[in-house]
Amino acid sequence: MKPILKKVTQLVFIAVIIITILLGATREGRSSVKSLLFVIHVFDQSVSPLEWFTPKPIVEHLSFESSGRKLSGDLYRPPGEGPYAAVLLFLGVQPARASDPRVVNLGNALARSNMAALYYWSSDMEQGIMTTKEIDNLVASFQYLRNLDFVDPTRVGIGGFCVGGSFALIAASDPLISNDVQFVNAFGPYFDMKELAISIISETSEDNHGIQYWQPDKLSKKVLATHLTDKISNEEANIITNWFTNNRTNNIDKTLLTENGQRIHNLLGQKSRHGASDAFETLPAHNKSQLHQLSPSSHIADIKASILIMHDRNDSLVPVSHSRQLFEALDGKTNVLFTEYGSIFDHVSPSLNSGTNTITEMFRLAKHIQRIMLQST
Repeated sequence: MKPILKKVTQLVFIAVIIITILLGATREGRSSVKSLLFVIHVFDQSVSPLEWFTPKPIVEHLSFESSGRKLSGDLYRPPGEGPYAAVLLFLGVQPARASDPRVVNLGNALARSNMAALYYWSSDMEQGIMTTKEIDNLVASFQYLRNLDFVDPTRVGIGGFCVGGSFALIAASDPLISNDVQFVNAFGPYFDMKELAISIISETSEDNHGIQYWQPDKLSKKVLATHLTDKISNEEANIITNWFTNNRTNNIDKTLLTENGQRIHNLLGQKSRHGASDAFETLPAHNKSQLHQLSPSSHIADIKASILIMHDRNDSLVPVSHSRQLFEALDGKTNVLFTEYGSIFDHVSPSLNSGTNTITEMFRLAKHIQRIMLQST
């Protein structure tokens, strides 16, 4: 075990004992214990106190239909009849596979914490394709999970990661389920697609702290270019996408591009936020319309659920400025929690770094998770 995690584990045991003695009889105390054990389980499997006190979860691969579409997912749940609190999980673009240890650990940790967890898998998102139909699929998946016999329909939420967090927020605003979603935990979401595009293109981010240099991950560039070029030929789309993801180093023969292709190329070639913003307005109408529909900024007024936001300050796929903007836009709502991290995540993956703030951040994470654990306690 890493020294830092060993120290955290020791502190967790002390905290668990104290909390159990002082608050064990209360719902808040029990949820605190659960959240601390949950955090240790997610970050390291070499020792997991959570496994000592809880039964092995049941894991099932499920297929179900919605409006003629066949959807699939993996369900982690506690053994027994329930009813249990539940959460729908969506990992977003090019997600980790179902067998990835991080996916398995999270599913097991939730099930051992007395929650049913359903991962919804999207074949389009695996290929880096973002469409509005995924919002409908999330809504259908939520309804399916909520109607399972062992699920308490009054205690069901949605958890999303990166793009999945943004889609989770949009799905929660849908009138078909907005009254039923108890919470949304959005980890590393973008707030506005136009703003995200400008950040990726100009390699900067902007919030109340001003404009900062930001180096986007190659995946962010690829996903943006793929999304913008979805209505032009594959050959033309490949030319533009390869040029953009390879740092725009080679010149493109514009005679090979259609009018729409030239507009997209012009946008992706901008170096400043102002230039990118102006070029954005020249995009075809369908591009701007879809980016608007896929922006949580266009839907947050219709979200009735509690909103929990998490973000890695050093995130290279979506700048932390987006979660800050989301939090600011929710000003006035009482059921909102925002937690930033600087040393325990790499984007949305657990990644402990040595530093004086690591232990503090682990406990801050546990406090954040407690809001979810209250649903299952």
